[in-house]
Amino acid sequence: MTEALTIYRRSQLEAVSDGCLHRIKAIWYEGTEDTSDIAMIGIGFHACQHRYTLALVDAGLVSDSELALQAFKDGVASVQTPARLLPELRRVWMQHAERWECPLSTFVAAEEKGQGDDKGFTPDLVTADPKTNTLEIQDFKSGWQPIMSEEELRDLYQARFYIRYGRQRWPAFDRYKFTLHAVRFNKSVSVVFTHAELDQIEVEVEANIATLKRAIETDHWPAIAGPSCRFCTLRCPIASQPMAVPKRILEPAELQKISGLVMAGD
Repeated sequence: MTEALTIYRRSQLEAVSDGCLHRIKAIWYEGTEDTSDIAMIGIGFHACQHRYTLALVDAGLVSDSELALQAFKDGVASVQTPARLLPELRRVWMQHAERWECPLSTFVAAEEKGQGDDKGFTPDLVTADPKTNTLEIQDFKSGWQPIMSEEELRDLYQARFYIRYGRQRWPAFDRYKFTLHAVRFNKSVSVVFTHAELDQIEVEVEANIATLKRAIETDHWPAIAGPSCRFCTLRCPIASQPMAVPKRILEPAELQKISGLVMAGD
């Protein structure tokens, strides 16, 4: 009997890279919901962007206000964005749509589900410049995080993962470029990865997979403070320890508690 191939998604392996296996088990294996309002706005935004891009490509247009509005309606319906979030999502989306132009002459794909061996990824937008023989993967961020520096972007797991497996999906380019668009700020930043860097990323990804397999085999999923703590709302063994200084502040009472600890420490 043939064993089914396990496909590891980029977001899943990025969570492993962040370090908290407790969060991974809860979300990926127990089905616990932990989607914030800003994340739901992001999901809605990407649904709009995907439909708008494909509509423009089909029509041979770089922009169109009617298609942008229709993409908003269809995108919201497809992911069922809560009604209370629609005013903010519409503002973010329409402001972006008014200034964004579809790169028709270099367009390759939009949210095409890719797979490299047992790794899956879905880049927002892929373009190819024949003049410089450059493949570019573009990602749209609709949250409030300020635009990254080039150094920060080069270290971003998503950028590294997408470009590594983008090279596998679309080989033979001389240059592989990742661009992040912070749409609320109308700012973008790009980095070009060398082939040597992309080879090293494969080693890092395989290490993440080995860590995940070990957690599954041993059923050991420790909670470890890290980047995801800033938005995680799951019940946490670390944050719940009475003698531990809180790692996150979710309620006014927690702010008062930690302020008291700081004053006592002074």
